[in-house]
Amino acid sequence: MSRNFRQKAISQFGFFAALVVSGDQSHRKDVTSVPISATEPASLAGETKPELAKSDVTMTAAPAIHNLDAAAEKLIRASFLSGDYATADRLVREQLADDTLSAGYKSWLNGQLPIIRLGWAWALIRQKNCDEALPLLESTPDQTAQALALKGLGYCLYYKKDFANASTYLESYLDKNKSDPEAYILLAEVKESLGEATEAWELAQRATALQNLTEEETQELQKREASLNAKAEESAGQGEMSSGFIRLRYQLVGHQHLVSGSLQVLQKTIETLNLQLGLPYPAEPIEVIFHLSENFGRVAHSPSWSAGLYDGRVRIPIPQDQAFDEDFARILRHEITHAVLSEHAQHRHLPAWFQEGLAQVAECQELCWHYRFAATSFPFLTPQAFDAGFLQLNRGEAQVAYKQSFYLMQVLHFQVTGLPGIRQIIEQIPVIHDLSSDGLMDQVGQTFGGLHQKAQESWMAQRSF
Repeated sequence: MSRNFRQKAISQFGFFAALVVSGDQSHRKDVTSVPISATEPASLAGETKPELAKSDVTMTAAPAIHNLDAAAEKLIRASFLSGDYATADRLVREQLADDTLSAGYKSWLNGQLPIIRLGWAWALIRQKNCDEALPLLESTPDQTAQALALKGLGYCLYYKKDFANASTYLESYLDKNKSDPEAYILLAEVKESLGEATEAWELAQRATALQNLTEEETQELQKREASLNAKAEESAGQGEMSSGFIRLRYQLVGHQHLVSGSLQVLQKTIETLNLQLGLPYPAEPIEVIFHLSENFGRVAHSPSWSAGLYDGRVRIPIPQDQAFDEDFARILRHEITHAVLSEHAQHRHLPAWFQEGLAQVAECQELCWHYRFAATSFPFLTPQAFDAGFLQLNRGEAQVAYKQSFYLMQVLHFQVTGLPGIRQIIEQIPVIHDLSSDGLMDQVGQTFGGLHQKAQESWMAQRSF
């Protein structure tokens, strides 16, 4: 599949964290992966910045009147074509108030303003900044460019979890453009969120049947169709229960004994994250889905060792003999932490070590601030290895990456910043432009290189915490 299509059509649906089971783990029973995108495996908060759509808008020719108009137009075009939409918007408003420019040119300007704002909105969407994009999209009048505004509104409202209005906008967009596979898949995700699994699967089928798809695109869409089909099969036997910040969907036959305890663990974990780490409570309920274990491969397309994921919803495969025990509770705590952190980061990508380390810390009822070192021959990974996603690693490699991410978080806590520093980093996440490892550490006056060096030295010394 083309990289562009994969980023556009697949990576828009959140990101997931898979849970590793078994293996050499001295400090804990389970090891989990960082959130990355959902079918690459790479989604919206994936390792690469997603480009959901190109605006494909161009500015129409202005009337050739006189040199002042031409010079003014040149400034507008230069800003627009360079992607500096904020400057182009400002210039338009300034020129509309300029008495030296002709009435004919100003009429042209009025026609370009919605196009500029549409391009600006899509640039913000690519940065996962729907808060600023939505007002720009809503100001777009009913004209040729409106179709892209409808799609953008549907996209942003999906991430705002306003599923009913997202569905309305995307359906209106598809009435105008019936050949956009990305929009069909996004609408399918919206329908799933509304509990309309059959409709979601039918939309995926419509996307697969489109003409002029490449072979790779067809194969990727068929995977999505198979995933939605598995979800539709399960939906007939699902029940739903909500409590606090959680909306849990489960199989009426086989999962009922897990429901009450799971809701309590999930709710308590969100409260602990807020009280001890400063993570805000979710603005909307987080959806948690218990899947049939035998269906999970089709649903998730994740490695065979995964025992849970977050792709905008927490998804947990439930074996037939699953008991509600502490191991299961740790999985729930881990995955809900990814969900809460993702919401806080506005679905932007965070470094693997930070995502994974924090989720493992949250697996204990009052946070896991300890590490019992066991003899190991594994060297400490390079700084670069902690930024990339872990799902493409084999089981053994993944176990090392997860364990060392947890170790990095312990070193951060005990040797570098303490809990106040970790809270400071978390607090700043929504407003940090650079969410790289160094960008996070800069919030506490440190570098990731310095943290890595301390962790590597402690690891070589086999230091426990």
